[in-house]
Parts: sequence; C-alpha cells; structure tokens
Amino acid sequence: MGLLEDLKSEAERIRSEGERLTEAAQREAFYKANLRPKMLQALDYLNELLEQLKVVRPEVVGRYLLPGYSQPISATQALPKLTVDSGDNIQTLTLHMRYVATDLAFSVMSPTQADETRDFLLSGRYVFSDWPLREANGQLVGIRFSVAELAIPASVTIYADIESGCLLFYSKNMGGFHDHRDVVRPEDMDAAWLDRLGHFLLGQGCSPAHLDIPPENREAIQQALKSEAAQREQELAQADRIVMEQQENERLGSRVKLLIGSVKERFSSRSRAE
Repeated sequence: MGLLEDLKSEAERIRSEGERLTEAAQREAFYKANLRPKMLQALDYLNELLEQLKVVRPEVVGRYLLPGYSQPISATQALPKLTVDSGDNIQTLTLHMRYVATDLAFSVMSPTQADETRDFLLSGRYVFSDWPLREANGQLVGIRFSVAELAIPASVTIYADIESGCLLFYSKNMGGFHDHRDVVRPEDMDAAWLDRLGHFLLGQGCSPAHLDIPPENREAIQQALKSEAAQREQELAQADRIVMEQQENERLGSRVKLLIGSVKERFSSRSRAE
C-alpha cells in the first residue's frame, strides 16, 4: 500500500471516529435537555406520592388468576419502595411492590388444572397443602388447596432510552398477572401523565400510556366477564357440594365406627359373662 492510500485510510478513520463522538455528544445533550428533566420530574412525583402513602394507606387490591383456577384471587398491595440508578443522571427508576393474600382456601375442579395450580405454587415456593375431592363412588374430581400466604411481586419501571430518545414504561404484575411495555415521548410525560400514573399505582385506572377501551367494545367484554363469572359460580357450587358430602361421609364413618365399637364391646362382655 502506498503513501496516499495510508493517508486516506487514516483520514477516514479519524473522520469516522469524529462522527461517532459527535453522535454520542448529541445523544448526551438530548438526554440532558429532554430525558433527564422528565426523569427528575417523575422521581419528585413518586417520592411525594410515597410520603403521602405512609400517612394515608388506601387499600389497593389486585385480582390474580392463578394457573388452573378460574376464580380471581384478591391480594392487597403492600407499601411500595422506590429505587434509582443514580442521584443525578437518572436513567432508571423502579417502584417495587408486593400484592399479598393470606389464608386462602379454594378448590380446582379438574385434576389436570389442579396440576397447573400445584406447579405454580411449587415454582413460587409458596407454603400450601392440598387434598383430593372425590365423588361418592370414589372418583377424583378435583383438589382442595390451602395457602397460608401468597405474595406476588410487582413493579413499575421508567427507563430513559438515550439511543431512541424516548422513555420506556414497564409494568409487571400490576393488579394481575400481565406485563406491559410502552414507549413514551418526553413531551407526553407531563403533570396529567404523572397523575394517571398515580391512579394506576393505586389501582384506580389503566396504565398512563394506555388509551381507554372504546365504548363499542365494552359491552362485549362485560358479557364475556358475566359468562366467566357464571361458570365460576357453578364450579364453586360443585366444590362446596363435594366438600359437604365428604364431611358428611366422615361424620357417618365416625358414627359407624362408634357403633361397631359398641357392638364389639357388648359382644365381648357377653362372651366373658358366659
């Protein structure tokens, strides 16, 4: 390679490096001018919200559908905790929460679905007990579960994505087993957006980045929910009937055992007398 080729190669390398430095500087400048102020605004809002929640403790309830079980479990939100990755140039802030339900007892009226419920409880390392539900003929029809405490982790994260120039909003298990990821333009995160965020954290609305459900879709959703509720009522009634039958069978079994014991005692007394 000749001298000119060497010089051209070195000049191209220097130009490319300068362009990369210029792009990085532009992204950094955009972060400081547009993303950082929004992150600080969100941080101030959440800090103030948590301070108020320490005094005013509204009950925030989430409804969770456990795998295999069709009836929602109600769990109460514990006081959230806020973490940030930096005190100055914040890029990530996360609100950590737990939804807790205690002393749960429910029946899953399908052995196959009961296996799904059991696998979920085992994977979450929850302390629970279970026992079979059988028809009068002994056929297994379901499993009864008892769970001392069900603690479900949840979180909300706001991330300043310098590469895209946007804010990313993540929510996990907020009021139900579902995860969401939304892209938020910096100009959209204003006081009204943060107010919607506060309502969302207290279970009083959808994600601040989501639009309301169109009116024409609400009726169909409501009808589907009513059908699901009716099915759950039937399953619960069947479970209660089986539990009552088992309890009655146990009482009858105890009475039969007492009667047999009494007869044996009388027979033994007669035998000794003879």
